[in-house]
Amino acid sequence: MFLAPLVELEWDAPESCPTSSSFEDSVSAQADVSTEREAPAVLKASVVIQELGVGQWELSLSMERGGETEARTFEAETCEEVAEVAATLVSLRVVEWLERSPLVPEPDVSPPLEPTPRPPDEREPVAPAVPSRLESSQAEPRRPAAADSFTQRPPVELGGWLSILGGVALGVAPGVGGAVAIEGGLEARWWRVGLAVQTTPRRFQPHPADAGVEGRFDVVTAEALGCVVPWAGPVEFPICGRIAAGGVRATAEGDVRRSEPGWGGWWGLGGSGAVAWHVTERLAPMLSVEGLAPLRDRSFSVGGVSGVLHQTGAVAVRAWAGLEIHL
Repeated sequence: MFLAPLVELEWDAPESCPTSSSFEDSVSAQADVSTEREAPAVLKASVVIQELGVGQWELSLSMERGGETEARTFEAETCEEVAEVAATLVSLRVVEWLERSPLVPEPDVSPPLEPTPRPPDEREPVAPAVPSRLESSQAEPRRPAAADSFTQRPPVELGGWLSILGGVALGVAPGVGGAVAIEGGLEARWWRVGLAVQTTPRRFQPHPADAGVEGRFDVVTAEALGCVVPWAGPVEFPICGRIAAGGVRATAEGDVRRSEPGWGGWWGLGGSGAVAWHVTERLAPMLSVEGLAPLRDRSFSVGGVSGVLHQTGAVAVRAWAGLEIHL
């Protein structure tokens, strides 16, 4: 085996990663160095691979020879990529340190006791020097194209997301009814900030004092949100604070002389909790529940008909299901 005499290897990686045997084969193929089994080890290498999250793998590599120690940390989207980077660095250090410390010492050639000079034309021909396999490996070994891109640990990437949602809402317009929303913004590994637009259309409320009169209500709100995003494997749990501002459009219909739409402002403050499962790096089905406390109540009435047609509730609740698209 290649690594047995040259490298003392400590390998710690999840079962889904390449095995230590495949790692050894990769190092052997890249370094292309052979030696005797009895030769001393060139270096000690410790390889630790961890999964940080979806598309986030971290490599911790430590290499030691004598008093020299080198430690590297890398991140990549797959375990295979960080393992290949580790194999490339180990193979480079094997070749470098072998060149500084040859494994096979030069033979001790002693002169003959009684050398007998020969005429120049009778001397034995001198065989041309044949470079050792080690010397021929001084050329830069083959390395994967991805190795150079991981020479420094990359920063946490800043991205974006867009959610398309449908669900039910209550507490602003009368009763419980359908609602749709779209939201999006910026996100990183542990947080996201963004804006949302929601609407609850075509909600009807009969007038309690006159069965021939009813009101139609349409709600439109915009929200600003900020979230922390814990996660476990492919599942994220956005926990968000929300500020909402919008309006309620009310129109009287039925037995009324003249109907003129009226608008009433509505503001709310609250939060939401969600769960999103990343079926791919870009797509994640999600479920969410949102609760908002109104900063002021609104009531609506119809001219010429006594009594209140509708009054907004003490809390607004929305339940959503939809799809997140990560950019």
